[in-house]
Amino acid sequence: MLIINNKQIKPERYYGGELKAVYSGLRPHNEILWLCDELETEAELFLLQSLMADIADENCTAALTMPYIPYSRNDHMERQVGTDESPKKRANTLKAFTKIINGLGFTAVTVCEPHSDVAPMMLDRCKTRSIVGELMNAVLTDIGSDGLRGGGVAFVFPDAGAEKRYSGMEFFKDRQWFEAQKTRDKITNEFTKFRLVGDVTGFHTAIIIDDLCSAGGTFVLSAQALIEQGIRDVYLAVSHCENNIKNGKILKNDDYIKKVYTSDSILTLSHPKIAVAYKFNREMGGNGND
Repeated sequence: MLIINNKQIKPERYYGGELKAVYSGLRPHNEILWLCDELETEAELFLLQSLMADIADENCTAALTMPYIPYSRNDHMERQVGTDESPKKRANTLKAFTKIINGLGFTAVTVCEPHSDVAPMMLDRCKTRSIVGELMNAVLTDIGSDGLRGGGVAFVFPDAGAEKRYSGMEFFKDRQWFEAQKTRDKITNEFTKFRLVGDVTGFHTAIIIDDLCSAGGTFVLSAQALIEQGIRDVYLAVSHCENNIKNGKILKNDDYIKKVYTSDSILTLSHPKIAVAYKFNREMGGNGND
C-alpha cells in the first residue's frame, strides 16, 4: 500500500491491463509511506517510480518511510549447484532494489528494524528507527498484572543478532533479559536446538523479541525450551510479521505462544492470536505516532 500525505494511492488498470496510479494533493515537499504488500511488491514499486516521476516533473520533493525493506534477506549473491552439477547463482536482489530506490531521489528514507545492517547502508540518506519499546508497552498493557500470574517477565532475545540489536535500548535498561543460542542443522539449514543463557527460575511469563517472523518455527522452538524451564506463558513481539505465519505452528497450536504482537508494516492477515500493536498507517486508523 502506498500513501502520500496521508492519502492512499489507489492503483487502477488501463483497458490493456497496465497499472496506473490515482492520487491527489501534491505539495512542494511530500511524505510517502510504503507498507509493502509481499504479493504486490513489484507492482507497488512501479507505482512508486511513476509517482516520483510526476513529483520530479512538478519540481517537488519527497521523503519515503518504508518500515520494511523488501529483499532485505537477499543481501548477497549465492553460488549454488544445480541438479546437473552446473554452477548456478542467486542474484543479489537487495542490491538491485536499493539501486532503484536511490535513483528516485528521495530527500530521506526512513526504515524500521532492518533485518541486517547491510540494507540501510545501501540506501542513500537512510535513517533507522525502532518500535520495540511501543510493542513492549502494548504487550505489558494487554496481559496486565493478572497475566503475569504472580511472577515477573523474562525478556528473551532468541539469538545474538537480537541481543545486539535490542539489549542496549532504554526500555531494557533495568529489566531482566536473556539471550538464547540456536544450533542450525548444516544439511537442512533449519534450527534444531535452542539453549537459554541464564536461569529463568521464578519467572512465569516470557516475551520473545525479534525483528521478523515468517512461519515462526524458530520461535516455536524457543517457546518449547522456555516452557520446559518452567515458563507458563510465552508471547512474541516482532516488528514485522509475514503472512506466512499462517503456515506455521504458532496460529495452529496454543501450547507454545499465546499471542503475537506486531505492526502493519507487511502483515495483511487477521487472526485472533495476532495483535497489530503498532500501526504505521495513520489514514486507515493507525496510531499516528510514527
